[in-house]
Amino acid sequence: MTTRHILAVTAAVLVLATASGCAVTRGQEPVGAHLDDTAITAAVKARFVDNKTVDASAIGVVAVKNEIAVRP
Repeated sequence: MTTRHILAVTAAVLVLATASGCAVTRGQEPVGAHLDDTAITAAVKARFVDNKTVDASAIGVVAVKNEIAVRP
């Protein structure tokens, strides 16, 4: 295992361990859904770190545009 891979896995474990203690209040997603999202995010970030052509420290979200329309 490379050092970058070990650091990515360690970061993912820390995020999952920290997020597991969060309480859910009204209007928030359930803890299980939050943990699923966190696990997916950590897995994607770990793959970016493993990829030699991607600079994992330069990845960021510029904008989010929600255009979902629910029609009856």
